[in-house]
Amino acid sequence: MGLNAMNLRKNNGFGLIEVLVALAIMAVGLLAVASFQSGLIGESTENKARAVALAIAQERIEQIRNYTNDAYDSDAFNALFDEPIEGESLREFTAVDFPGTNAEFTRTETIISPKDTKEIDVFVTWNDISGAEQQVVLSTEISWESPSLEGELDNEFSAPLVRSATGRAELGDGDVLDSDTVVGELGGLLGLIDRGDGDLRLSNGNEVGDDVVLTLRDACELDANGDRAFEKDPDTGVESQVECTDFVKISGRVFIDQTTQATNPTDVFVIASDAAFCQRYYFTGINPITLEELSEDVPADIDSASISDFTTEPNGSYLYYNYTCYLGGGWHGNIGLIVTAKNNSQDKVSACVGDPTSADEFADPEIAIRRVYRGMAFKYTDDTHTQKEEDDVGIVYYTVGVADALELPDPEDDTQAPHDFVISTISDSDGTVCVTDGRGEIGDKGIMTRSDSVNGTEFTGNPTSFYCLNQNVDYVDGLKLNLLDYGVDEACPFDPSDPPNQKHTISGAIKVTATFSPENTALVSSTNMNTSDGPLNCVVDTLSISHDGSKYILPYSCDVYQWTNPWSGYLQVTPNFDAFTCTSYRKRFTSIGIDTYNINFSCENKVDNGVYGNIVINGSNTSSATAITILGDTNEFGDNTCSPTISPDFSCATVNFLNTETWSGTVNVEGSKLCTKIVSDGGNVVSITEGPSGKSMIFTITNASAGNIEIELSDEQNGTPKCP
Repeated sequence: MGLNAMNLRKNNGFGLIEVLVALAIMAVGLLAVASFQSGLIGESTENKARAVALAIAQERIEQIRNYTNDAYDSDAFNALFDEPIEGESLREFTAVDFPGTNAEFTRTETIISPKDTKEIDVFVTWNDISGAEQQVVLSTEISWESPSLEGELDNEFSAPLVRSATGRAELGDGDVLDSDTVVGELGGLLGLIDRGDGDLRLSNGNEVGDDVVLTLRDACELDANGDRAFEKDPDTGVESQVECTDFVKISGRVFIDQTTQATNPTDVFVIASDAAFCQRYYFTGINPITLEELSEDVPADIDSASISDFTTEPNGSYLYYNYTCYLGGGWHGNIGLIVTAKNNSQDKVSACVGDPTSADEFADPEIAIRRVYRGMAFKYTDDTHTQKEEDDVGIVYYTVGVADALELPDPEDDTQAPHDFVISTISDSDGTVCVTDGRGEIGDKGIMTRSDSVNGTEFTGNPTSFYCLNQNVDYVDGLKLNLLDYGVDEACPFDPSDPPNQKHTISGAIKVTATFSPENTALVSSTNMNTSDGPLNCVVDTLSISHDGSKYILPYSCDVYQWTNPWSGYLQVTPNFDAFTCTSYRKRFTSIGIDTYNINFSCENKVDNGVYGNIVINGSNTSSATAITILGDTNEFGDNTCSPTISPDFSCATVNFLNTETWSGTVNVEGSKLCTKIVSDGGNVVSITEGPSGKSMIFTITNASAGNIEIELSDEQNGTPKCP
């Protein structure tokens, strides 16, 4: 008897048949749910086991690629990756076991030496919950290269010398389809496509048939049915589709110096290693298609532009365009330039990168046609994350790539600089030509300091040839850090694309004369140290701070890295400037080839606030002067910052001096039959004496405030009247 009939008759119970039928349906349903749950659990367990196996294999691949920690020549390299037995091409290494939560893992590897390379396969096996053996395999190919070999892309860009990680993007994936909904990117120059399958695609246009140039796998979250996932707002309760993870975007500008015979911007291409796509564009207030005036600038492809669209104002010192490279999370590698056509007068087209306004050497401009992007991570060896993996040299570093959806520079942070290149015809390999070269109009001292750059301030903060992702933990691929139990410091100790062959330690103490008090202890403990190689290569040991009755003693230790030649550079101490002043803020070293001890800095309670500035000595030069050097006083902030090429104009500068109202030092001009004329000396602080044998001039500067001193140099050989 049916349930409705029972209700009509006002019956309150179920018949036996109905109960039996309901129990049967329930039993079948419970069995189905149990089977489904069992499948989910088994699938989840296998996914976790596979992820662990991949992590074990990937860790070994990273160790293999970091062979320069253990091998400094080809013999050591071959011993580390021993050749197979004679007559065989394959060698199997000893198996290594790894305990796991849900399975036991075994790692093995094989090596093949077909020619000059080592082809290594890493196998990780385990048994699943059914007892069947499962396996993952990762492969790598390595060959011996000197650790001092610079990992850069040459002008021809035939191949990168540094192998880079592809990341979570893949090149291409067909064409734009009729069924695609394309969302415009970069003002419609590119398109984003979400087909609902979990992948996000980038096309080189918005029209059907345009190429899909890049695919970001598993960028969009799917639910159990394979459909796009939804999430509920905890405040409003409204459901919305989970947004896809976006591509990584790295942007900058390419400037072309116009003081030499110009290179056409359309002949300068931007490329990135591995799976990437770079778009060139300029901004226009005119619709490039309809030619209508627009309310704001929009990106336009440079192929539709004329030279006048690229010119800088007011003097046209540069032509320039913008670029954005699209990548996938986890990528690390190079972004560089290809010049496809050169004028006959151009022996070498290269580029300046770096910050021409910086007072720190690690940010100084340098000559490079590419920029390397990498993070450097270490592995924790304990659960409390207090111990780091080390070898005989020190901490073992592993390469990590960019975080998902990272944008450099951050469009929400106007303090971040674009990642620019400044192209010119450069025959010199010294980065000083970017700042103090004498070519161009009077007053334009270098390739990056032409009139339109306002003495280089246009490039303030511009990255050097190595961009360390560690500077912000959000820039680093967190998936890899978590998966492999990696950690990162706030800076990279060196450029991993150009690894050093030795590391040395310089250590000593910062001695601060001050009475003992909790306030002074806190102020002294905030003292920082850095080297000319980077901002965080020093450790100030605040746990070992002591007081001897008159002064604090704060130990420090700095790591410096030697490439082909012994290390040269400086150490700099940065105290709390509101409280302390030091007799020396920077100590310079040459030819450091061993560990160096007892290098001390002396500081004391500050008497006055002092100033922060520098002295610039510049002017015209029509003499036979061959070198200009500038030497500082006891502040040790007078560094040689003159260009080796000083004709027809020259510019020298002290590195910024701190906490002193004046600066004293000397400027030595080497040459013969030199004539000098002081054009500008606001404080009347310059005196001139003739050097030995009349072949040099010495400008002695006494108690000069920050500012400019103008001097003319000439000689009798150029028809100048006899020197006064």
